[in-house]
Amino acid sequence: MPTISQLTLQGRPKPIAGARVPALEAYLEIRGDCARVRATTPKKPNSAPRRVARMRLTKSFEAASYISGEGHNLLEQSAEMIRGVRHHIIRGTLDVQDVEGRRQRRSKYGAKRSK
Repeated sequence: MPTISQLTLQGRPKPIAGARVPALEAYLEIRGDCARVRATTPKKPNSAPRRVARMRLTKSFEAASYISGEGHNLLEQSAEMIRGVRHHIIRGTLDVQDVEGRRQRRSKYGAKRSK
């Protein structure tokens, strides 16, 4: 803890503002190639296996991204887009197929409207 005289001479250091999502920088969504696909379990109170892909982005970042929806056709070396703070893979674009049989919230999962 600095003294009053130290603060008057030097002042407090300014906090360095960093990007909230360093992998995305200022973009809403970014393209990348899949490096690895696996299932992981979440932290303590939750226990279901979550599908996660390790992405090699175009900005030479590596980021873990969540594969939303039921089932996926994701393979290694396939191209896909990610969005958001938690890096969700956008379904229905590039090599990732949309979620089959989706009725609600179809826009998030790339599903077309059923006739």
